[in-house]
Amino acid sequence: GTIHWSPTTGAFITRGAIQARWGTQGWENGFLGYPTSEEIGGLKNGGVLQRYQGGTIHWSPTTGAFITRGAIQARWGTQGWENGRLGYPTTNEFPLSSTQVAQDYQGGRITWSSTTGATTISYR
Repeated sequence: GTIHWSPTTGAFITRGAIQARWGTQGWENGFLGYPTSEEIGGLKNGGVLQRYQGGTIHWSPTTGAFITRGAIQARWGTQGWENGRLGYPTTNEFPLSSTQVAQDYQGGRITWSSTTGATTISYR
């Protein structure tokens, strides 16, 4: 792993699949910014998360590492995070149209509209 430090966040270690996912969006120069926690384990089915200034990366042995943030992350939280019916994320956010983005989870999908600010859940 690697230790990352900033005067705002302090020093935190990143490693493995979570570190690799963070790198795909530009490290500290991307929308996630710097880490704000160490990896936090003990999640459902052996999962781990790490918090960043602009979101969170969740990892599980069956899904891998994916970023959650913003309104979609907040809606996922109201459903119980990985312990709820949706389970872990299986994709990062992706565009559906010029006004909608979505993120897939083990048990469904959350969609967010930039025109209305609304999030909707479609269960599998």
